[in-house]
Amino acid sequence: MVDNGELVSALTQRGVNGTNNTNFVNAQSVLGFEADVIVTEFINNGGIPIARIFGSFYNDGTYPEKAMGGDIHATVGIRHNGTQPVVFYNVARCKEDSCNLPSEYEFVYSYEDSTIPNLVGQPHRLSFPGMDPNSHLGSTTVPSRTIQRDLPGQWPS
Repeated sequence: MVDNGELVSALTQRGVNGTNNTNFVNAQSVLGFEADVIVTEFINNGGIPIARIFGSFYNDGTYPEKAMGGDIHATVGIRHNGTQPVVFYNVARCKEDSCNLPSEYEFVYSYEDSTIPNLVGQPHRLSFPGMDPNSHLGSTTVPSRTIQRDLPGQWPS
């Protein structure tokens, strides 16, 4: 829904993960991406509550027998880790075509920070600046402090 010129996205899911994705029409022309996110509430009922931005950046050639096999995805966001809200980012490699369930991808790098206060009810900026023009970017929650992490390694050109 667009409200006052801003995209507002909300999702309620119980007992299972769900998504509310937004994708760019011409992702190849997007060189950076950021979203101001306000997490209004976390209720953890068996799913993984999360507000994030993500991107599919390149394919490293592993798992060539699968359409998405070898795709490298990166995510930065705020999630509930079962105990408390945390800031996180990770880089993962797809092993299967769907690349959704934990058995269908493997983490290349993962980081979680539980020391950042006020993750619920306060605005936070999630961003991927200066991306490769072949990247595919999207968001699961787009409604400040910047939550930005430099991902390890170099992105191939």
